Amino acid sequence: MMIFSVAVSFTINTTIAWIFLAAIPFLAIFHFLIVKGVNPIFKKVFHTYDDLNEVVEENVKGIRIVKSFNQEDHEVKKFGGISQKIYSGFSKGERLIAWNSPLMQFTMYAIMILISWIWR
Repeated sequence: MMIFSVAVSFTINTTIAWIFLAAIPFLAIFHFLIVKGVNPIFKKVFHTYDDLNEVVEENVKGIRIVKSFNQEDHEVKKFGGISQKIYSGFSKGERLIAWNSPLMQFTMYAIMILISWIWR
């Protein structure tokens, strides 16, 4: 949207184009910070998926042994713990990603206000 807005605004009015161009570094910095914060969280979550797969594989291969030694509660707790790690990691990552939309809306509304103020 920003690239199209800048291209069209240069054909309409160069002052408007400079407003859009000034917003691009602002958006780039904050998007970079969001990505920088989310990337390690999701890497950790995807590595936790490996642990979850190991637990599921153990349970599928040794289901009779688990039942015969009455270890079912222990295995359920182990699975629940890893599932909770994945849930909390994804929740934390998604909370950071959720800042993307308000950031874009704030920037676009600020641009509209500046254009209305300059082009009265």
